[in-house]
Amino acid sequence: MNISITSAVEKKFIKLAKKDPALSKIIDQRLVQFQENPRHPSLRVHKLTGKVKGAWSLSVTEGYRLLFDYIEDGILVVDIGTHEQVY
Repeated sequence: MNISITSAVEKKFIKLAKKDPALSKIIDQRLVQFQENPRHPSLRVHKLTGKVKGAWSLSVTEGYRLLFDYIEDGILVVDIGTHEQVY
């Protein structure tokens, strides 16, 4: 499964990596885990409703979420941030 990210999310990743390298490492681990087993219960992957209807959410940590859309050959990461930031 390919994982693509938008340029806006790439900028957020860079900022997060500078601010919190440990969180950046966790994000990388979660994406690898998702590639290996997209249904792993700890990821809590689910489809969203409301203002982000149609997108999917993956739990990075208890407070951080990664939003994505399924695309033809994988996923496209469209947002990352705290629960309050992305919803």
